[in-house]
Amino acid sequence: MAIYSNGSTQRAKNAARTKKKIFKTAISLFAKYSFKDVTVDDICKKAGVSKGAFYLHFPSKESLLIEQFNEIESYYDSLYDQYADLQTASEKVLTIIDGMMDYFVNELGVQTVTVIYASHLTSNQSINMLLDDSRKIHKVLCEIVEEGLESGEFPDVFSVDSLTRMLMRTARSVVYDWCMRNGENDIRKEAHGYFSVILALIRSTSLGAEDPVWEYVKKSDQYLENSKKEKEVS
Repeated sequence: MAIYSNGSTQRAKNAARTKKKIFKTAISLFAKYSFKDVTVDDICKKAGVSKGAFYLHFPSKESLLIEQFNEIESYYDSLYDQYADLQTASEKVLTIIDGMMDYFVNELGVQTVTVIYASHLTSNQSINMLLDDSRKIHKVLCEIVEEGLESGEFPDVFSVDSLTRMLMRTARSVVYDWCMRNGENDIRKEAHGYFSVILALIRSTSLGAEDPVWEYVKKSDQYLENSKKEKEVS
């Protein structure tokens, strides 16, 4: 029994190494040639594995990124303990943003993040990952924004959806800029600074019913609602 157990453990370790090798090879090729232009054959040849070994671990080329994306989503669950006891919605948002940027820098690296972002421009199958409102990070921010609106920390000129969308788009823009600069800028410091300013501006917003900005917010919310209905129909 012990021999069988040791053999099983070794096979599991070998499988894990092969899977990691395939993933790292794929990310390297995606970064060099683009996600769209790299094939499964290219990945297998470069990694020195058979196509059977590839499909044993990944059902498709897209699944490489989807699996990585799911790991990112799981990481957001671990952030709860860091912000749960904080008093204000702004503090909670900043804690999440700090955690997000730390993870990108320390765990993923700019190459992997760049590939994930670039794939959304070239792959129809993975195009909705970053924009999916069912994502964990989107739901968490929605809950925090709702807390801020109910407590009066954020002005009620905004809806939960419009303010959450604003924060998500700001986060994506900061990450995208970091990718374009090949990770040369300090994304953690910059993101914390940008969001501190944005949250301060949001808290200080005082718009009258006739203010043009208020009209923009309402139209933006209506556009979002219409888009959701169109997706449900299709």
